[in-house]
Amino acid sequence: MLRILCLALVAFVGLTPVVTAQIYTLPELGLQNSGACPALAARERTSKTMVPLGCLNTSSKTWTLTPGKVTLPAVDQGSTGDVSGMSVTVPGENVARTLLGRLADIPLSVDSFRGGACAGAVDDTCAVQAAIAAASSQKRELLLPGGTLTTGAINFPSGVTIRGRGEGVTTLKLKNGTNLSLLTSGNAYSLYGTGSEGGFFDFSLSDLTLDGNRANNTSGDCLAIYGARFRLRNLTIKQCPDIGLRTEWGQYGDFPMEASFNNILIDTTGANGADLRGPHDSILDNIVIVDAGQKANNTYSQLSISGFMNGRFSKVHTWHRSTVANRTIYGVYDASGSNDFTNSHFEGSLTAPAYIGGNFSQYSDSVLYYAPWGAGSSSIILAGKNNKVNGTILGSIFMSGQPPRIGVYQTNNASGNIVNLMVLGSTIAAIDVSVGDSGYNDYKIRGAQSTGPGFLGLFADTSSVDIQMFGATSNSRIAKDASIAPPASSGAACTYGQRAFDTNFEYRCVSANSWKRAPLSTWP
Repeated sequence: MLRILCLALVAFVGLTPVVTAQIYTLPELGLQNSGACPALAARERTSKTMVPLGCLNTSSKTWTLTPGKVTLPAVDQGSTGDVSGMSVTVPGENVARTLLGRLADIPLSVDSFRGGACAGAVDDTCAVQAAIAAASSQKRELLLPGGTLTTGAINFPSGVTIRGRGEGVTTLKLKNGTNLSLLTSGNAYSLYGTGSEGGFFDFSLSDLTLDGNRANNTSGDCLAIYGARFRLRNLTIKQCPDIGLRTEWGQYGDFPMEASFNNILIDTTGANGADLRGPHDSILDNIVIVDAGQKANNTYSQLSISGFMNGRFSKVHTWHRSTVANRTIYGVYDASGSNDFTNSHFEGSLTAPAYIGGNFSQYSDSVLYYAPWGAGSSSIILAGKNNKVNGTILGSIFMSGQPPRIGVYQTNNASGNIVNLMVLGSTIAAIDVSVGDSGYNDYKIRGAQSTGPGFLGLFADTSSVDIQMFGATSNSRIAKDASIAPPASSGAACTYGQRAFDTNFEYRCVSANSWKRAPLSTWP
């Protein structure tokens, strides 16, 4: 029994390796018979030295080893067993923790799950799925190894942390002929479109590449999520048969629901590059989307924002390679509204780099809108209400050999917007309101162009207009305050500079509460 005890101590705990021992000599053992923690010591037969091994705590029924006195063999001695319940105190710490507890501090590895039910698997699907399940149940991080893991469809639950060794270092690749989404949060597809506030929460994906293997799959998204309060960081998402990144969630929640998206590259997708429909109030930073919409020309968007999604976007860049087969209809499709954009560039789409169709969005002075690639198209389509649209438009004059284009095309239902833009090189017009101005808009446009009028169409009486376009062939300047009702008398209340008109007269307030008028007439 004493020999078994000593061998167990030698096998399980140690601080320095032993490179020889295969022959054991039975020492003399002594155990104190009093004290809170009676000590066990071994006497070496030759030197007669007593070596303390630890003590037995009779109250807690635990064994405490003496640091530095027990060593592990350098090679496997052939013993097996479950030691997860053993408590260990690390030098410098003052709390004993079980080995199982300490293992929880170490990320799980997919390589630990290639045996058992996954033995003989022809790809990595079983091992990756088993590792995710274990990470969830044990509440441990899953660290994916370097290299390419080829899998079928993979699902993950709430609360997991999945991390690779770096973009381009760890790649999760959809195997040939799967035709399903590569990575999905639980049953996301059954929740899409329901408006549910359920779904999956508190998970994190980072530091890896997701490869949808578009050349060998005809359908499937790369990353599909229904849920909130998740973290996506340092991801490359590429070659997706359908959507690159798809997210959605319900409208409200009485808890923090914001997700964060940081340092994400989406490169080449069949449909939308990113299709974001929630969660609202999310934070998105350093998002690059290139060559989305390869299934059909002028059909999909690089970045589509709809549903209950609204976010704080910073450093977004959407673009196309010059040799791409198909181009997106929009660079950013803002249908949900209440989005904020700063330090962002939109370029390369056919119809418009930016479609602003929601309400209450804000685009800062640091946003750049390039000319679209389609003839007669516009850099911005403004179709929503109460938006603030700032920034700079670089028109077709800056794109050698490209056909003429419009700066801003406004639909007839846009109203209450504040538009403050520098428009450079749009060769049809800086702004086109020919389909109608619904009014209560505030336009301030400055810029230069080599040909074409500064503006097209008639502005509503209730809109304020201040346009100056150097080089325009016509309509190069207009300054018009929102019209007010004609005064009933020359002494009607007014503020200097106010103007009004009716079918017979133009009225001008020349000083406080003092109007003058001039008759209107036709001429040859």
